[in-house]
Amino acid sequence: MEGDQAMTPRIVQYCLVTSRRASDFERDVKLLLDNGWQPFGSISAIASSDGGLYVQPMVKYDQSPAWDTGPRL
Repeated sequence: MEGDQAMTPRIVQYCLVTSRRASDFERDVKLLLDNGWQPFGSISAIASSDGGLYVQPMVKYDQSPAWDTGPRL
């Protein structure tokens, strides 16, 4: 890798939180946040004739330390 360029974190898990009720949606997102997940993108709210649906992509990133690139010459 050139210079001190930051590495892009690697996504190791992905899920979609979905719910028809805002209170359930909020609870589920908070539960994942408390367990190391992070939002990925924006919330989507989908309206339909039978109600609506809230959707939030969530990810977990690789937490392993970056590899040692050795001494710089």
